[in-house]
Amino acid sequence: MTREKNRSLKELRETCIGYFIPSAFLILLALCGTAAANPPASVELTYNQADNILQVTILHIVQDPSTHYVKTVEVRKNGQLVLTKDYTSQPYASSPFTYSYSIPAAPGDTLEATAICNIQGSRSGTIVVSGTPVTSSASPSEPVGTTVPTATRAGLSLVVPFAALAGAGVALFFRRGW
Repeated sequence: MTREKNRSLKELRETCIGYFIPSAFLILLALCGTAAANPPASVELTYNQADNILQVTILHIVQDPSTHYVKTVEVRKNGQLVLTKDYTSQPYASSPFTYSYSIPAAPGDTLEATAICNIQGSRSGTIVVSGTPVTSSASPSEPVGTTVPTATRAGLSLVVPFAALAGAGVALFFRRGW
């Protein structure tokens, strides 16, 4: 009986080392990768109706803005894509930065800007242009509208496959009867 018990403990140890520990390592690795890649924290919009300028202020905190950055900004007007701008870096690692775009809009138009991270995730902001139509460039240049930030695309793309792999390891562990 003792010999069988020792053999069972040895097999149990081998199974833990063979399946459980690598599975746990893969889950930890997946979680670390997800933590290192983050979507923009905020996207705020202001619209200058006199000059037809949409300002998109983005906060995307990263360690190195030359390797982890906002790759693309998409602008939609009333749901239609009107501008796509690609970038190869971002100006600051931990401070907000602003991009300006010439987008003609009238009162009541909805403008939406989506900042897309080059690694994973995105965030959007929306503004509804308010006020009266501007007919002269001599009018005051004040931002017009209200910003409504919107989060999109969850950053779990790496966790799911690794969790499935870990689940398979656990299933193999229990399949052997422990």
